[in-house]
This record gives sequence, C-alpha cells and structure tokens, in this order.
Amino acid sequence: MKELKHNEKLDIENILKDLDKYEPRRKGWVWRKPAPGIKMGPFEYRDASEPLTNGVPLPPAKYFENIDPQPTPTITTEIASGRFEDDIRRMRMAAWHGADHIMVIRTAGQSHMDGLIEGTPQGIGGVPISRKQVRAQRKALDLIEDEVGRPINYHSYVSGVAGPDVAVMFAEEGINGAHQDPQYNVLYRNINCVRSFVDACESKRILAWADIAQIDGAHNANATAREAWKVMPELIVQHAINSLFSEKVGIKPENICLSTVPPTAT
Repeated sequence: MKELKHNEKLDIENILKDLDKYEPRRKGWVWRKPAPGIKMGPFEYRDASEPLTNGVPLPPAKYFENIDPQPTPTITTEIASGRFEDDIRRMRMAAWHGADHIMVIRTAGQSHMDGLIEGTPQGIGGVPISRKQVRAQRKALDLIEDEVGRPINYHSYVSGVAGPDVAVMFAEEGINGAHQDPQYNVLYRNINCVRSFVDACESKRILAWADIAQIDGAHNANATAREAWKVMPELIVQHAINSLFSEKVGIKPENICLSTVPPTAT
C-alpha cells in the first residue's frame, strides 16, 4: 500500500486494490501509552500519553508554541455518513484531531437483517456493515495510524439478529471494539428475548477470544430520552446485567465498557 501524503486526498481506489489479500496487522484493543513527565513548551505534564507524530492542535495552541498534549483516556469519534468512502475521509480527519477510537454506526434497519450482507452499499443514518466495508476501513486505518503515529481502534455493532455471524466476521477482520448487548435487541429493536440472549452467549464468547472491547447498548436509553437523567436507573441496571453476563461468558472485566452520549436528544 502507498503511504499517505499529508497534502493529498485519500485515494479510495488504492485502498480497494488487492483488498482480497489484506489481513489485519493485529487483533484486540489497544490503550494509549502514558508518558508522565513529558515536556511541551514551558509545561511538564504528569498525566499525558505519547504525542502524535502528526496532528492538529486546538485553536488556542498557536499562543503556546503549537503544543498538542494528548490525554491518557481514549478519545472516540462516531461516524455515520452512510457511505463507507466518506467515512474513511472523516476517520482521517478525526485521527489528526486526536481520536484513537473510531466507531462506525450501522445503517438503519440492519439490526433486523438475519445474516451478513455483501458489497459496499450506501445506507441511511449509518453505513451498511459488510465484510468488504469493514476490511476496507480497517486497511485505511492502518495507513492513517502510520500517518498520525498512534494505533487506532476500529469499532462497530454486533447486537442484532445476526449477532454471532457479525462477531465471527469482526474477529476475522481485526475489529478492536464492538457493541454487544441482548437488551438492546429486546428494549430498542423488539427482537425475540430468548433468541437474543442465546445469540449473545455465542457472540460474547467470540469477542472474548478476539480480545475485542465490548460496549453496552445501554446508551440508547439516554440517546432517545428528552431528559436523560430520568432514564439513569434503567441505564445503570442494563449496564450491570450486561457486564455480569459478559464476565460470566468469558470477557475480561477490563474489556467491558459503558458508552455514554450527551444528556439530551438534540
């Protein structure tokens, strides 16, 4: 693959070339590397991670010698253009601005598709998740992480009626993080309760094998609430149930996460 050049647009055709031969360079979740005592400009940071090789600092940085200190927590950017090519361009922009966890929202209605889809169709409210689309974006992120100088975690959704099928594909294609929560199926997608929990056992076991970080579907509670604090009990209970379920199936506790969204529908 050709290396990316900072002043050139991302070449989608280059990414799709020999895509059938691409294999992910690693599996599992990657945390930032702490760099206590790092010095930037007149400052010394005790709680910071290794800096980017290439990045865009915050606007006020011009008054501070353009320093760009990076925090130790992972920074997430969630993308939902509906076109996988546009998603890749947004991924590159997000990585330059410090994101190292790229989440790709699944297209509306795919939760109810009982199996994998093929190709790179366009979607609504998100991108259709297929093996080709996932592989192209993971390959692109390999180039982007070389460009910015930091490993980037790639994430999408396992929940839904095709959960085990999607989980296997994600494990094979080097996905690093995934949503998996049978209560998402039941509470928000009206999918059969028994099937959802049986499917979740299979899906979670595969995520555990692949060392994929798991996020709940509980954030849907405050994503769809007008006043999020009113659904906090529901969210915490859902998170507790899914967390213990996942640990019993074999996922490491440090790989079990609760995602949050801003506390209003807007």
